[in-house]
Amino acid sequence: MKQQLFFDLAGTEESGALLPSDCNRTALDYLARWPDWEAAGAILYGPESSGKSHLLSLWAAQTNAVLLTPAILHKDEIFSTAAEPARCFALDNADTALQDDDCAKALFHLYNIHGIEKGRFFLTATTDIAGWDCPLPDLLSRLKTFAAVNLLPPDDSLLKTLFVKYFSDRQTKISPEVTEYVLKRTERNCSAVQSLAAALDTAALAQKRPVSIPLAREILDEGKKTIELPL
Repeated sequence: MKQQLFFDLAGTEESGALLPSDCNRTALDYLARWPDWEAAGAILYGPESSGKSHLLSLWAAQTNAVLLTPAILHKDEIFSTAAEPARCFALDNADTALQDDDCAKALFHLYNIHGIEKGRFFLTATTDIAGWDCPLPDLLSRLKTFAAVNLLPPDDSLLKTLFVKYFSDRQTKISPEVTEYVLKRTERNCSAVQSLAAALDTAALAQKRPVSIPLAREILDEGKKTIELPL
């Protein structure tokens, strides 16, 4: 029997990373099978604003994982988890966090305790582990045994679905022409598309206007002016 995707899409405002598309299908399928991972962990890597952090937080909630941060890894209390075998751990932006020697040593210690006891580790990064600057070779050698899962940049299908979904969730009609106009002129990431959809929706409600190409043009032009303001 095919395992059901464990992520709950309903009611998630930041669900761009969860909408299945060719760019993320491999990552979603692999994360859904986390209890059956052969390796002790997985490293999800991909560009910024691709949804890695959101996927990590959902995985952590599903597995009751300990959410690690550099601040937490610097605290001795983190090792109290050693009394609870087979825990799950999640670390966002691991390629940056593990440049710190103390963070690297703490994660190495946690791996030695939990990795051999069927614990699970989920790390995110912007690059494959080959490009990491980690000061602890022993940790790197362990992490290289983790599954490397590439989350590709959002494709046209995902961005279109995300944009249309924002308005359909609010029972607002959006024409294909507006969708095409907007997606040709905005940054190609989930955060930018969601932010623009929210700005369009807010402006349409405030001005009592339909979501149209003229309104979209105004919002986009206003955004350019904001970006171009001198510091």
